[in-house]
This record gives sequence, structure tokens and C-alpha cells, in this order.
Amino acid sequence: LVFTDVGGALVAILVVDQKVKTWNVAGSKALGGDLLKLLRDIGVTGNRQASRLEGESSWKAHAATVRRKLIPDEFLEGFESLTDLVIVPDGSLWYLPMDLLPLGDENAELLGERVAIRYAPTIGLAVHPVAYSNFDRPTGLVTPLFFAPRDAEANQQAIDQISGALKEPVL
Repeated sequence: LVFTDVGGALVAILVVDQKVKTWNVAGSKALGGDLLKLLRDIGVTGNRQASRLEGESSWKAHAATVRRKLIPDEFLEGFESLTDLVIVPDGSLWYLPMDLLPLGDENAELLGERVAIRYAPTIGLAVHPVAYSNFDRPTGLVTPLFFAPRDAEANQQAIDQISGALKEPVL
């Protein structure tokens, strides 16, 4: 599940079983305020003496509001078959504990109870890359006075150590 800002509008992309669903996040301009309300309700901001998750349930209504904006009801069916979910948040969504979002109304099962959630900073890092098979290429090494800027001899020793560990260094 990817969220990305495109020209001031927040777009969501969900890929499940090689099927791609996209939608514009409605009310994305006001989403920051909704996130702040939810974070306050669960005790993240302000006085951090104790979590409010167990004692109060007012956070559940704000979590449902945020979920409806981020993942409208018509896209919830894509989550039924999932066991794992990788989320690529953008902007203030990095602060949102997505596992607290209910998959329905405020009393529904939480996303984190249904699926194992992982976060990734980019789409490319969200999937496991295929191993690079050709390791026989030369490796370039650009070496200004970096390792020891005030000591050219120490810098050269560091460069020699690094280049000695490479198969075909190109300096």
C-alpha cells in the first residue's frame, strides 16, 4: 500500500495478487488535522505519562475517520486475503500507526490485528530485490581527502585498504 503526494493531492496505490487499485485520498488537505486528533487521543502528543488506548475509546472514532479517508470502504475488500502488508507512507503519514486503523466502523477489527505490517521508505525497498548476479565488474572509487582530510598519508592508507578489498578497483 503506497501513499504518495502528487502535486498537492495524496494518491493511494494498493497492489494485491498482481492487481493494482489506485484512488485519490479524499480530503487530503485536512488529513494533518485528523492525524493530530488521533495522535492526541492515543496519548502520543502532549502529556506522555500513559497511553490512552486501553482506557478510552474516543480514539477509535478518529481512527475510523482517518481510515475512511485513506482507505475508502470500497477498497477494503482488497485487504481480506492479505496476511502481510507493506506500507509506503508519505509526509505526515509516517507518524500514523496504521495498525490502529479499523477495517470498518470504529468497533471493527484493526488492520494490525488482521495483517502483519511492515513499513518501507520507497516502493523499491518495499519488495525483495532479485540478487545481482554479475559481480565481475570493476568498482569505481572516487577518493578526495575524505577519510582523513587533514592527513593525506592517513587518507591514502584508508584508500589503499578499501581498494585492496575490491576485486577490480578503478581509482
